[in-house]
Amino acid sequence: MMGGSFDWTHDGWRGDARSVMGRLFVDAPGPRVRRPAATRLGHAVPTGATADRSANRLTFSTRDVGLVVLASRSMPAESFGIAGTTKPTVVVPVGAWCRSS
Repeated sequence: MMGGSFDWTHDGWRGDARSVMGRLFVDAPGPRVRRPAATRLGHAVPTGATADRSANRLTFSTRDVGLVVLASRSMPAESFGIAGTTKPTVVVPVGAWCRSS
């Protein structure tokens, strides 16, 4: 990831936080998707899993675990989504092989 520069004053930076973060993350690694695709991917229940949205839990019954994790600048800090849940508990079998995209 390449760093950006700030327009600092004695009171802090000029501009809004979104502009600052945009400059910092514009060259960050990883794929980008448009909002409709992100929404579809973020609500899809992975193969081999069941989603209990009321319990905010995703449970895998297979040993091959694959996740699409959705994170966005519009989400609260340190938040992510999987299968239509926000910051869920993910339960996997002992010895499972996990991959994410």
